Amino acid sequence: MTFLRYLLLFFMWSLIGENAFSQVDKIPDEVKNAHDKLQEYYEGKRLTSTSLTRNDVTKNTAFLQKYYDSVTEYYRYFKSDKKIIKGVRVYTDNDAFAVFDNRDHEYTGGVRIAFITDYVGLKLISFRRDHKYLSYQSVFFGFDLYTPNVLNVNDIGDLNPIDRPFASFQYIGRTRNIIRYDGRYRSTAEIKIGIIGGEVSRNFQRVIHRDITDSENNNGWNYQIANGGRFALQYMNNHQWENKLGKKELYFHYGFQYGLGWEKNYVSPMLSLTNKCFFERNPDSAINSENHFFGSQKWWDQIKQTAFFAVNVQPEIVFYNTMLQGYPTNNKEFVFDEGNKVEVPVINPINHVVGKFSFSFGFRNYNSNFLFEYFFQTPEYDYAWKKKFFHRYGRISFTLNI
Repeated sequence: MTFLRYLLLFFMWSLIGENAFSQVDKIPDEVKNAHDKLQEYYEGKRLTSTSLTRNDVTKNTAFLQKYYDSVTEYYRYFKSDKKIIKGVRVYTDNDAFAVFDNRDHEYTGGVRIAFITDYVGLKLISFRRDHKYLSYQSVFFGFDLYTPNVLNVNDIGDLNPIDRPFASFQYIGRTRNIIRYDGRYRSTAEIKIGIIGGEVSRNFQRVIHRDITDSENNNGWNYQIANGGRFALQYMNNHQWENKLGKKELYFHYGFQYGLGWEKNYVSPMLSLTNKCFFERNPDSAINSENHFFGSQKWWDQIKQTAFFAVNVQPEIVFYNTMLQGYPTNNKEFVFDEGNKVEVPVINPINHVVGKFSFSFGFRNYNSNFLFEYFFQTPEYDYAWKKKFFHRYGRISFTLNI
């Protein structure tokens, strides 16, 4: 972890010069002092004269939570009062949002609905001291779908062995988001449990084609990977650090992410340039406002205050991708066609290094947050059907604070 962190930092340092970095704006001294006192209390250390009383602990905890409520959204200080529902986030991905490139192939769409909460911490194993971090959780459900270039497959003989297969993943899950008390480090852990090869993605795409885009119905989902549904478990974890660039309101985020499970196994460095720090914009793209008149001023002034942008680079080193290579317990994929067991083509020679780039912008207006993100992705396998360097798709997201 430490090696990757310094390797990424050195790379960016060499590009823009070591004098470009300065420390993140410091939290107030009274906040740090309150942290120090509670840290001594929770770690069993003695203060200069006497230990904190329970009343002192309650006062310091309330003081810290009040401060963090003013600078960030959702994060809760250790031992503060919990809230069942703090927000709802809905996002949808679709290559229809990619201008001039709506082709229904590769990763073609997905939907997720998440409920943000202070509960379901589920810390079965923890190597961190909770009093040094703020946290919140979310529970969610959603699905992703992947399609080949040729959608109208009426017979298994029509499948192209060098085109990607149909594939889908429908799931429920939970995330835990933490941030260090000084705002310089944050992490997200996510676990998804669901079914690869279910019916939800097929039906969703057919509704879109029939009722929204008025396009040709897609045939071929009977030949998707793990058709009929097979169990899948996927874990994702990322770690990010932050540095402020000089005196400007620009922040450089760097870190890494990895995924393990039935869906995909990979590791990915993460680099980002944005105008919002970790405290101001959390992983659910909820923007905090320090303006006490927020909600009563004109909407345009609010947007100017809370508008954000981000440019991200996140290449993946992929070890196994079920959405291309078939269900991991099988070497091949099969379906029964008129009583005969027939092999479904899957992609085995995948590209193990995939470039991923994105830029995003958004804003908060009163209690709602809007995000649009545009993704570019290099091929996950060698296209044989045309010359194409980037696959593109977009994401639209709304987060409602409650």
